[in-house]
Amino acid sequence: MSEPVWPVGAPVAVRTRFERSWARGFEVEDERFEGDAWMYRVRRRSDSVVLPASFGEAELRPDDR
Repeated sequence: MSEPVWPVGAPVAVRTRFERSWARGFEVEDERFEGDAWMYRVRRRSDSVVLPASFGEAELRPDDR
């Protein structure tokens, strides 16, 4: 098993599933190894809501603002 790419608390942008654009303003809430890949839950920084979906490594990128 590899190490997770995104540590808990890391600021990230999330790839939207409808338009495939990037949404900023999130942070990693939780990381879990599922099957053969790391999956991540994210929290919206503006209101601290945790999104109900998990995201794969390729669906996150650094949010450096």
